[in-house]
Amino acid sequence: MRIRWAPNPRSPLAFVPESVLIPAEIDGTRVYMHEHIAEVQRRPGPSTPQWKIPRSEWPVVLQRVDQGETYRQVASSYGVSYEAVRRVVRAARGERR
Repeated sequence: MRIRWAPNPRSPLAFVPESVLIPAEIDGTRVYMHEHIAEVQRRPGPSTPQWKIPRSEWPVVLQRVDQGETYRQVASSYGVSYEAVRRVVRAARGERR
């Protein structure tokens, strides 16, 4: 017989601590301890995303990458993903797959 309320290992509930799911008693009052959990993205992006780097900035991006700056450092200054910087570098250098 399977216990249906038990969290499946594939379920998102498997990653929630029991202290959040099971109420605690404080001074005779049931209290759920989930108020302290903040909604945090696993990989937060910029608060105001910029969807691309202007073509006029491509030479500056190439220069910064050639000087040893990482894609992530360059991306954070433009407010884009590192993948966007990688695509700009590939396009500016004329690389193809």
